[in-house]
Amino acid sequence: MSRTLGGDHLEERLTARGVESNLAPVLRVKHEILSRGLTLTGNARSALNAVRRTRSGVSGGLDLLLDGQIYVNAPVREQFVFGSRIRLSWDARTEMWALEGATHDVRVEVVPEPTYYREVIGKEGERTADQIGQMCSADRFCYGITGPSCRFWPESERCRYCSIGLNHTEDGRRKRTSELLDALRLAISDDRRPARHVLLGGGTPSSPDMGATICADLCREIKSEFDLPIYVMIAAPLENESIDELFESGVDELGINLEFWSPEAWTSFIPGKEQLIGRTRFLDAIRYAGEIFGPIRSRSIMITGLEPEASTLEGVRYLVDAGVMPILSPFRPLDGTMLEKTQPPSAQAMESVLTSADEIAQRGGLPLGPACDPCQNNVLAIPSVSAAGALSPS
Repeated sequence: MSRTLGGDHLEERLTARGVESNLAPVLRVKHEILSRGLTLTGNARSALNAVRRTRSGVSGGLDLLLDGQIYVNAPVREQFVFGSRIRLSWDARTEMWALEGATHDVRVEVVPEPTYYREVIGKEGERTADQIGQMCSADRFCYGITGPSCRFWPESERCRYCSIGLNHTEDGRRKRTSELLDALRLAISDDRRPARHVLLGGGTPSSPDMGATICADLCREIKSEFDLPIYVMIAAPLENESIDELFESGVDELGINLEFWSPEAWTSFIPGKEQLIGRTRFLDAIRYAGEIFGPIRSRSIMITGLEPEASTLEGVRYLVDAGVMPILSPFRPLDGTMLEKTQPPSAQAMESVLTSADEIAQRGGLPLGPACDPCQNNVLAIPSVSAAGALSPS
């Protein structure tokens, strides 16, 4: 059973981690935003012009920087945000953003949309660059290896929280490697929001390697032209040789996401992965990835808010024991998914699982990931001692 946490437990965890406890109110506002989203005033909507999808599948929204320290990906388009008491406003006279209705008063800045999104890609000029890859944090370029498709999209196999198959209009046809390289070249040199690392993942192809070979090939192509760290995120391959292939291709970081701990949650929320791969194979693959890539460079996401906290924490313990960095991703109900009417976890529940999981991870000598502060925008984590601010969104 998870212990009941006092109101100051977050401050205690920050102090234990060598982080200023005055970050606690900012983290709490982040949790409020992740839990309830925010609405936009008319002025804010006009100033933004449009809120584009920043990623597909399990989350998306507007990237904000709170108090110049903590990034958060704010849900703004989904049904569950309409009742949020938090509003983002824009004052054209002072040219400043403001959050209204949060429990703490924090400064807020909107992370700017990259300039490269508007560029046309490919010899045929068929698509804009943002249809090839989007910034899924302040400084990370994300490329979906299967386009708007996934072997687990058939209804009986579908991950109940995922919307990847609904993105045909925005993603269009399958992408070419040449288009990826063109878009990445633009992203690296972007004058507003340059890409500093790359994430390959998003969707699972119909092959026993679960996309490992595709990612290994793409890694070789990217590394031949760019000096960028590459993070691959795939479902557990059926054979460990596929993990070896990723390591040998030069992949810097590998994520194989456990997502849930209890067998009941696997059956309820990720039936295709349970049927076609199996929980036992995921556990074995994750442990092998920890041996090959080592701590920090191997990581695994646990989705919080859909199974009991105690189960999530058991998963965190397994990952830490395997030498794999845990990442806590709070559930958010996306429109069109099978769980669109399911309530997200409360901000208090997020703080509870964060502080308990961080304590487990620290005892095992690992941080809650990811290690990159800007990439903590849609997860539960405690920022580094230096706090965020790795990219100024001005």
